[in-house]
Amino acid sequence: MKKGSEVGAWDADCERAFAAVKDLLTNPPVMNRPLPNVELQIYLGVSDEVINAALVQDASEPCLIYFVSKVLQPAETRYQQVEKVALALLHASRRLRPYFQSHQVVVRTDHPISKILRKPDIAGRMVSWAIELSEFGLRFEPRGSIKGQHLAGFALELPQVQSSECWNLYVDGAVGRMSVGAGVVLEGPDGFLIEQSLVFKFKASNNQAEYEALIAGLTLTSDMGARSLTCRTDSQLVVGQMMGEFQVKDDQLLRYFHKANTLAKNFQPFVIKHIPWEENARADMLSKLSADKERGQLTTVIRQVLTESSVECMALEAVAGDDWRTKILRMMADQDKGVSLKPADARKMARYVTIGGDLYRRGFSVPVLKCVDPDQATYVLNKLHNGIYGLHTGAKALRARALRARYYWPTMENDAKAFAEKCERCQAHANISHAPPAELRAIISPWPFAKWGMDIVGPFPPGRAQKKFILVAVDYFTKWVEAEALATISAKQTNGQAEAANKTIVAELKRRLGERKGAWVDELPEVLWAYRCSPHGTTGESPFNLTYGTDSMLPVELGGPSLRRQVHDLQLNEEELRVELDSLEERRNRAVLHAEACRRLVERRYNTKVRPRSFHQEGNLVWRKTGDARKEQAHEKLSAKWDGPFRILEDLQNGAYRLSVPGGRPLRNTWNVSHLKFYFS
Repeated sequence: MKKGSEVGAWDADCERAFAAVKDLLTNPPVMNRPLPNVELQIYLGVSDEVINAALVQDASEPCLIYFVSKVLQPAETRYQQVEKVALALLHASRRLRPYFQSHQVVVRTDHPISKILRKPDIAGRMVSWAIELSEFGLRFEPRGSIKGQHLAGFALELPQVQSSECWNLYVDGAVGRMSVGAGVVLEGPDGFLIEQSLVFKFKASNNQAEYEALIAGLTLTSDMGARSLTCRTDSQLVVGQMMGEFQVKDDQLLRYFHKANTLAKNFQPFVIKHIPWEENARADMLSKLSADKERGQLTTVIRQVLTESSVECMALEAVAGDDWRTKILRMMADQDKGVSLKPADARKMARYVTIGGDLYRRGFSVPVLKCVDPDQATYVLNKLHNGIYGLHTGAKALRARALRARYYWPTMENDAKAFAEKCERCQAHANISHAPPAELRAIISPWPFAKWGMDIVGPFPPGRAQKKFILVAVDYFTKWVEAEALATISAKQTNGQAEAANKTIVAELKRRLGERKGAWVDELPEVLWAYRCSPHGTTGESPFNLTYGTDSMLPVELGGPSLRRQVHDLQLNEEELRVELDSLEERRNRAVLHAEACRRLVERRYNTKVRPRSFHQEGNLVWRKTGDARKEQAHEKLSAKWDGPFRILEDLQNGAYRLSVPGGRPLRNTWNVSHLKFYFS
C-alpha cells in the first residue's frame, strides 16, 4: 500500500475492480453448449497464412460455442480475398457440421460472399463450395459491432469494405466472324478481382456489343454492393454518349443508352473514361473467348451465355422465330389490310383480339387470356410456383392456375411440366416411388447349406433371461431354419430369404402365446420344429426331408399310431432309410427344378410392376433417398425425403452405383437404383 512517501488509498473503485478480477478468475470465459432453438452466429477471419472462424450464440448474453482455425496450403494462400472468406466458411461447416445441422446459422460478414455463392454462372471450385454449403440454409447478415469480451482474442477479422473505396471496371465488346461477345474485369479493394466472359447467341453490331459489355459490368458491380465506380472502355462512342458529348441517333442504341444510364445512377460518383486499346487488353481477350470453349477451360473466369439482347431491342424479323405472337400479329395486320388468308389461318385468327396494343385470346374458362412471350411465361410460372402466393403443385395444376390467372401461350402444358420437374424443392420433397426400378434377380443355391440368409427379429416382450430378439438363419436350398433367442444385438442387417421365414415364425408365435407374451422363448423350439417338418411351396418338400432324406416322426403319431408306427421292423426300417438316402439326390434335383419354376413365376409377376430407372451415363446428377439416420433432426416432419445432388461415378451393373459429391469426393458405400432418382436442373 505504500511506496516511498506516497500513501495509497483503498476506495470503492478499487473494491469493484478487485471483485471483477475475482469473478473473472472464478468464472473464466470458456466455451459453452449451445441452447436449442436459438440461432448461432459465425464470424470469419482470414490473413495471408491463416483462416479462422468463431461460432457464437447470443441468447441472454453472448457466449462462445466453438473456435476453429486452419493454416493455408501454399496453393490456398494465392486465393483471392473473397475465396479465402468462402474457404473459411466451408472449413467451419465441415468441422462444426452437427452445429450447422441442428441450428440456424447466421454468417456475420461485410464481404459479398453470399452474392457470389448464389450467382448461377460461377465456375471452378466455387461451384462445389456453393453446393456443399447450400444444404445448411445459411443466412448472411452484415457484421456490425462485435459484442462481448469472449471474442477479444479472435484473430484478424477482415477489414470492412468502406463505401467510399472506389471500384474499377474495365469492359470491352467484340464482334468477330464466328461469334459476338464481351469481356468484363472488375477490381475492388484489397486485391478483389472478378473476370467475366459473355458470349452472345444473337446478332449485334460492334457498338451494341460495347453497350452489352457496359451493362453487364454495371450489373455485376451493383451485385457486389459497390457504391463508387470508375469505368474504363476503349469505345469512344460509348464514352461520348454516356458523358453527353455525342448524340444518340440510332433507335436501338438509344434503348441501350437509357438502360446503361439507369444502372449508372446506382453509383455515387460514377466516372467513365476512354482508354487506349493496349490498356484494356484483358477485357478485350475475355470478349473474344470462343462460344465452344468447355467450362473446364475457364475455371478462373465467370462465363455467361446471353441468348437475347439485354434491352430486347432486336428487330421484329430477328425474334419472329422466338416470339409466337409475331406471326399472329402479322396475319391480323394483313387481314385488316384486306389480304385474304387461308381458311385454317382465318379460323385461327378469329380466336385472337388486340386490346390496348396487347394480344389476347378468347378462352373457354375465362372471357379473354393475355398472350405472353416465353420470358413472360417463365415469370408467370415462377410466381405461381415459387412466389408469395405460389403453391408447389404438379404440372397440370400449375397450367390450370396459369389459365385461371388469365395468361396463355401455346406450349403451356410442356412448359409447366418442365418447370415443375426442375423445381429443386419439389424434387427434394417428392414422394418416394414404391414401384420396383429394376427387374428381380433371385439368388439360387447350388447345393444344400451353401448359402444362408440371416436376419434379426424383434424386439419382443422380455422373456426368460431378458431375451428380446431372435437371430434367424435360413438355408437357401432346403429352407432349413435355425433360430436363437438373444438378449442384445449390436447390428441390424436384413436379408430377403430370412425375412420370409421371419413372417412365418412371428405369425405362429402370435397365435400360440395368447396373453402370455413373455413365454415366446419357450415356444420358439416348437415353432422351429413345425416349420422344418412342413412342405414348402418353392421346393415341394419339407426342409427336414431335403436335409435327412426322410420325413420325421410327428408327435401326433404317438397319440394315434399310424401304419408305419404299428408295423415296425427295425431291420426293414434301416434298409428303407438307406434306400431313401440313395434317392435323396433325385428329390433334391426335383426340388431345384421346382424352385426354379417358382422363381421364374415370381420374377414374371414382379417384373410386370417394374418402372425401369437406370443411369447409363457416368456423370449424371441424381438425388439420394434420405434415410432416417441422415434426416435433419431439427426439421422433424419437415425433413426432405431426398438429398443431393450427387454425381454417378461408376455403374457396377445390376442396379448398383458408386456416387460422388459434385466436388469429386467419392462416397464410401455403393447405392442401389431403388434409392436414387434423376436430378433435373
